[in-house]
Amino acid sequence: MNILLQINKKILLGILLLISVFFAIMILNNNLKISSKKAILNEEKPSFDIANPSFTINNNGKKISVKAKKGKFLSKDLILLEDNVTFKSTRFKLLTDKVTFNQKDQTAESKLSSKFESNNTKIISEGFKITNSGNKILFDGKTILILN
Repeated sequence: MNILLQINKKILLGILLLISVFFAIMILNNNLKISSKKAILNEEKPSFDIANPSFTINNNGKKISVKAKKGKFLSKDLILLEDNVTFKSTRFKLLTDKVTFNQKDQTAESKLSSKFESNNTKIISEGFKITNSGNKILFDGKTILILN
């Protein structure tokens, strides 16, 4: 007699179902591993080029130090500075969250709220421009001047 005819159909169906479930689990597990690897790679890649950039603007013997949490090159000369951007000299301190800095011209511009502090003076504005290698600061938009 033929051996295949003697096999119980219920047992054969159960074995085939078990093998199918096993392969389905393996395929799903493999897909989960691949997607988790992609997620890890995306987390590791920062959205900025420079971490904690720090440099100085030199003008007529005066120095203005510039610091931020992160920076990104927009072009050869332009850098976008973000998160706690600080321009600081012996005379003043200027704070904002996003600035476009031109390395070649030593100029900067922000369109976000900024705070300027100097001896007995505070200026809060909607933006600013630093021109003439740091010799001029022009405040944009609504501006509040506080004199002590």
